[in-house]
Amino acid sequence: MDTEEAVLQVQQGNIEAFNGVIANCHLTIRYFVARRIPDDTEGEEIVHKTFITAFEKLKEYRTEQSFIPWLRGIALNHCRNAWRTKGRESRLRGQLLEVKRAELNLDQIETQTEDDLPRSEALKYCMQALPSSEQQLIHLRFVDDLTVAAIASTIDKKSEAVRHHLFRIRRRLRDCLAARLLTESRQ
Repeated sequence: MDTEEAVLQVQQGNIEAFNGVIANCHLTIRYFVARRIPDDTEGEEIVHKTFITAFEKLKEYRTEQSFIPWLRGIALNHCRNAWRTKGRESRLRGQLLEVKRAELNLDQIETQTEDDLPRSEALKYCMQALPSSEQQLIHLRFVDDLTVAAIASTIDKKSEAVRHHLFRIRRRLRDCLAARLLTESRQ
């Protein structure tokens, strides 16, 4: 039985005919979803949701339109929902990471000992060696506690460019600090 005929039968009350719709369209929808959602498990879940939604909304389907594009539209909506959920989860994980990093920094500040004095002095030296624009970026991020997006907006750059620049600055600071501490330990 072809897809259009199976759809007509389901619309007329033959629920079992939907198995034919699934059999005829599953691979097409699976490939469609796989191009948008790389995770196999999540992709198959979206395919499953697509067929459930299609079954629930089959009365709204008009036979004068092609069925596969209609079904792809449902799948695309489920993919969009998955992307939104992933985005929210990523933002929450990012915020959680920032909170944990701040807690660790606070713990380190509160437990600072005399042994940390050379490290603090070396860090001050390395910070002063940075160009003023990079010192400003560090200040905005770690003193003013602005998000990368807020910094990007402030300095009229893209967030990704700011993120990469901060990464490079931190790496140079780390290398400078290590070299400075090594030099001081030899004296």
